[in-house]
Amino acid sequence: MSNFRKNDGFTLIELIVSLVLVAFVGTILVTFMTNSVVSSVVPLQRVQHANAIGQVFENITSDYKRLSAIDREDGTTIALPTLKDNIDDGNDVNSTPFYGPYTVVFNDYVSFNSNGDEIADNGEERILKVTLSRNSQRMTSLFTR
Repeated sequence: MSNFRKNDGFTLIELIVSLVLVAFVGTILVTFMTNSVVSSVVPLQRVQHANAIGQVFENITSDYKRLSAIDREDGTTIALPTLKDNIDDGNDVNSTPFYGPYTVVFNDYVSFNSNGDEIADNGEERILKVTLSRNSQRMTSLFTR
């Protein structure tokens, strides 16, 4: 009679190698998924910040239209100087008007040369360039007389 033994299980070496491979693949998977989940909020935050600075510019544009209407009625030219002052103070909750939270990057008069390049204002004060930022988002607008 022959000694016949049936192999029904795994050897210890096969079990150890399998566990090491599963742990290695699991570690890579967890690292990848964690980075994906954490960084998935970044695009949403960019959109929220862009919408917030866009709302600030909507408020500024509304004030500019109101000031321009006063200029047309009275025949004055106070809209741009008043708007410039309002923008400097418009991010303070206690000031009127309050446009919203933002940081002023640029708020001054500019001109353009014959090539269309931006140059320093020559004293005409006809174009007000405003650049505001909030968190990582920036927005620029030109207001004219």
